[in-house]
Amino acid sequence: MNAPDAAVDTDGTLLALAGRLVESTGRGGVTTVVRLTGGRNNQVYRVELDDGGSLLLKRYFSDPRDPRDRLGAEWNFLQHAWSRGIRVVPEPLACDASLQAGLYGYVNGRKLAAAELEPRHVDAAIEFILAVNARPRAALAPASEACFSLT
Repeated sequence: MNAPDAAVDTDGTLLALAGRLVESTGRGGVTTVVRLTGGRNNQVYRVELDDGGSLLLKRYFSDPRDPRDRLGAEWNFLQHAWSRGIRVVPEPLACDASLQAGLYGYVNGRKLAAAELEPRHVDAAIEFILAVNARPRAALAPASEACFSLT
């Protein structure tokens, strides 16, 4: 995931939301919520737990003029992937549709630069696509940024 930015939840709003979602999973208490850099439309936070573990809290962009359900699309896809035993995506743990927030397993990592890509990365992407689309196919809603033609 991206490096933490200097922003830490100081008014307790995110801490309360994270605490409620974490509590619903039975994973202990929350100590800190730290915003991660790199997001554009959504706000992403590392949630640090009192047992030393970390989870990820994502607040999805919402605008009355945009009817897309960003949380629903991502949540349903991740649940689908996990139901098929695909473990290279974050585990969906809890969500609050009214607040457009999802709690996920934290995946430590970073975005690769184009020069770092190797054939094994392409092979992993192909394996992922095949696993997600294996039969029986799920009736998932299109992704928020889905594109169905080259034009």
